[in-house]
Amino acid sequence: MNNPCWSDGQLRSYLDHELSFGEYQEVAAHLKQCEACQQRLNALREQALTVGSLLGTAGAVPDSSMAFERFQYTLHQPVAEPADVAESGGLGLHERTTIMKQIRPYRSALAGAAAVLLLVGLLFLPPVQALADQILQIFRVQNVVFVPVSSDRLEELENLDFDASTLFTSEPTMIHEPAEPYVVADKGAAENAVGYPLKQPTVFSTDPITTEMIVKDRAEFTFQVDVDKAQELLSLMEIDAQVPTELRGQDILVRVPASVKMLYANDEYTLTLFQGQSPDVQMPEGANLQEMARAAMLLLGVEPEQAAQLSQNMDWSSTLIVPFPSDIESMRQVTVGDTQGLLIEEQTESGHDLVLYWQDDAHFYVLAGSGFVRSAELITTAESLQ
Repeated sequence: MNNPCWSDGQLRSYLDHELSFGEYQEVAAHLKQCEACQQRLNALREQALTVGSLLGTAGAVPDSSMAFERFQYTLHQPVAEPADVAESGGLGLHERTTIMKQIRPYRSALAGAAAVLLLVGLLFLPPVQALADQILQIFRVQNVVFVPVSSDRLEELENLDFDASTLFTSEPTMIHEPAEPYVVADKGAAENAVGYPLKQPTVFSTDPITTEMIVKDRAEFTFQVDVDKAQELLSLMEIDAQVPTELRGQDILVRVPASVKMLYANDEYTLTLFQGQSPDVQMPEGANLQEMARAAMLLLGVEPEQAAQLSQNMDWSSTLIVPFPSDIESMRQVTVGDTQGLLIEEQTESGHDLVLYWQDDAHFYVLAGSGFVRSAELITTAESLQ
């Protein structure tokens, strides 16, 4: 005998992941065998996207200028971008969560763009701490501007006939090669390893059965930008901007402090908390940060007038550009305690995957959840860190 169909209110709660674990599983099982409920669920999803989607209408690439304006209000809200930290020796977000599958199709295009953005202000790196130095200019990123990137622009970058490796004069020079990640017994041991205070969650939806703490060693390296090749790339993209000549033949120094990954799991979920301190990035003195930022935004497809306006109104010695695919439908800003964070969600057959990014002064945090995890529960766990 078939179970009765669910009401629109119950299906809406299913979409919003506000059902209990048992109810969620019941609805999921019913949807697999009920075409009528599947159609109603799809209709509710389309309605929600049309009325309230933060990133535009489903099924079409949102207008980039409208998306840009919607995200301007987040200029002063700190957030870290973990995928790039992973590539520079920091966090490895994709190791434990499937949420990044949603962004993975864009990664090859962003990888090429990231090389350019390194030379236009290291805008893909997380926030950095200020150090006193009379020769080198040091960024201390405190603010964030989110820049929507259309899928057409990402495809254009991906198909560009240009070898991104030529943007650098040579391979990075490792000053400190990080050791392999290793497991420690507890938070105290992890703090001794990294050399700064750590936090851990104290509230879970249900108690974890297994826990594990892993330390990732610090890294330090330098690299140099090939200014002529960088300028050639901007010309290929028909971008009217100049790469600072101050970068020519000068080292850019990056110090990435040690970080920690904490794992918590039971039969319902797996939570992974990444935390670390902001890297130090030292740039040659005299580089025109405003021009770097304008070039970066133009590269990402921002309209010239918007790029010029924003580049003139921001303090680019303390601002990070965070690009995101404009047709992602499940990214939204949330509050984590007294600060702002960014939440990405993905529905899977086995439950709900989420990734939450936020920052507290010089410390950044990424909390990833997979299995049956509701967004409100993930935020509660994040706010319980102590």
